[in-house]
Amino acid sequence: MKGQKFICALYTYRSCAKAMPQMPSPPQELYMETYEVMKPEISKLKALMTFHEEAIQVFLDNLQALVIPEKRREVINEQIILCLVNLFDMLITLDALKNMKACLNNDFAFFKRFVYHIMAARLIF
Repeated sequence: MKGQKFICALYTYRSCAKAMPQMPSPPQELYMETYEVMKPEISKLKALMTFHEEAIQVFLDNLQALVIPEKRREVINEQIILCLVNLFDMLITLDALKNMKACLNNDFAFFKRFVYHIMAARLIF
């Protein structure tokens, strides 16, 4: 299941920003190299966020189909309820891991800072 892979990835995630060199004013080529190193990790985190938003929407749509009388067509199947409970459990676990891992926000901020410097350098030249 895709959600379990993201849970494992989040659980074992370590900050990339701490591994990058910290200089008061790094040279321009360091910005680009850092961007290239961090880009795959940030794209994985963006995929996680996209998956999380889509899973929430699927959960809400299915829950509404079960709860709202106008959308309810037949007797509720026990398998559907079990799948919704498992999905809800996965969403709670992902939320808890995202909240526990402060390094996610640090990496996003670090990456955005470097993207800003790269864009500023290209605008100047």
